[in-house]
Amino acid sequence: MLNPYICSRFYYYIDMEGAIYSKGAALIIGINEYEAANKLSKAVNDAKAVADALNKLSFYVDLRLDADIDICDKAIEDFISSLDKFDVGVFYFAGHGIEVDGKNYLLAQNTPVENKAGVIRYSINLQDVVRKMHQSGCKTNILIIDACRDNPYPNTRGFGTINLAPMFAPKGTIIAYSTSPGERAKDGGMGDNSIYTGALIKHINEPGLPIEEFFKRVRTSVYTLSQQQQTSWEHTSLIGNFSFNSGQLIHSLGLPYSPIVIADKDFDYSDPLIGDIIRKFKSYNYYTQNTALELFNRLSVDNLNPNQLFIIGRNILQSAYGECWECQKFISDGDALERYSVNGNNHLLNGILFEMYFNSEGHFRFGRKKGYNVIDALISHSKREQLKSAFSFIKTILLPFSNRLLFYPSESPMSVSINILANIIQQKELWNDKEMEICSVDAVKFNDIDLLNEDGTDGMEFYVPTTYNSIGELTKKICEIYTIPQKYLTITSNIEFENREVHINGKFRYL
Repeated sequence: MLNPYICSRFYYYIDMEGAIYSKGAALIIGINEYEAANKLSKAVNDAKAVADALNKLSFYVDLRLDADIDICDKAIEDFISSLDKFDVGVFYFAGHGIEVDGKNYLLAQNTPVENKAGVIRYSINLQDVVRKMHQSGCKTNILIIDACRDNPYPNTRGFGTINLAPMFAPKGTIIAYSTSPGERAKDGGMGDNSIYTGALIKHINEPGLPIEEFFKRVRTSVYTLSQQQQTSWEHTSLIGNFSFNSGQLIHSLGLPYSPIVIADKDFDYSDPLIGDIIRKFKSYNYYTQNTALELFNRLSVDNLNPNQLFIIGRNILQSAYGECWECQKFISDGDALERYSVNGNNHLLNGILFEMYFNSEGHFRFGRKKGYNVIDALISHSKREQLKSAFSFIKTILLPFSNRLLFYPSESPMSVSINILANIIQQKELWNDKEMEICSVDAVKFNDIDLLNEDGTDGMEFYVPTTYNSIGELTKKICEIYTIPQKYLTITSNIEFENREVHINGKFRYL
């Protein structure tokens, strides 16, 4: 069960093991009622719409409307100070923006426009926001600027331009603009919203949409709906995967199964065909589970509906994970699984794969996944024509959670590359004074994420040693922790391990 905690005004979740399962934090600013600059009509609506969309996606949102520079500065300070508690930070601004001396400034409600010094002093320095978000430790930082609208100045001023200057995006950052250099954004265009923000909220709920594809779709919509007059653009240095529609309950993805088998903790055993079989699978007794599998194998697939096959698949995986040997053999037998393929679908294998990543409430398993002892066999089935649909099914379901996974099944699984930083050091053997060489590992990195944690195991549910007899033993343990087929894991290191003992300086953690 997840319990809410408050930290510096920002809301996140922490489980009973101490592992933080945060979603994201967002600071949203929208300004219409400028004191000195020209007023706008849509910026506040845009900010409200984005705030509402992110709220529904489980982001913590701080919304500021028609805020002066003091309020903006304090909100930015609070936002950035809490970003290290979250996986993703979003800064969104709708209003006027200008470039002065090669730097970009976002105008607060009370920004004066009479002189350059006043604009600089009483505006939001966008470069500073980018830099501080990057320094916060948050892995993914997204800045969305719906500015460059009509000229903010009541009268022409010569010290600035509304064409925002290109900016460097540090690692893990994407900076998205409503317009390309030299263009003006439309203050209206899609009902109560600008064309750009209207496109954002139109695409933001699409499940599993990688962020690069998300902004591409936004750009296409903006270009089309503005009649080729406006093209949004981005600077990006993102590493890894991110989807806005991430971390929600799986029910929202429109699975073709009944809620009673998605959240199978609520399953009753009144089903005359499979009720007793499910009860036997849940017995935690190998012999009883073997009997359940035998009874299931006697049933004709023609007499089973998709919901029945799905929940039986879940229980077969659960039993195999609990070391039921007959269930493990069944999962390893591609021919046996193919018996349950009907009209291009295999609901039994869908259930097996679903159980690996989702719990009895239908929620994503943020900690340990199930099935490390059958993942190699399962992935070997991904090329079978009769089983491909199941791997397509689970890939679609897992895309919103891809930033939490090193590996996930699909029709064409991608290998995992891990880089190990280590040193060879001298250490005395415990039983004598003889020195031996060992490999001391300081970092185990996936993309740019260090999988080692000095302070604890971040929710690990099993004992993970810190000393291994060989790099092969360590590789096997990494596969076990992160449910990776061994043939799909590549280890690269700055040293040669040879036959040396390996010591890990830290403890593994989940993403």
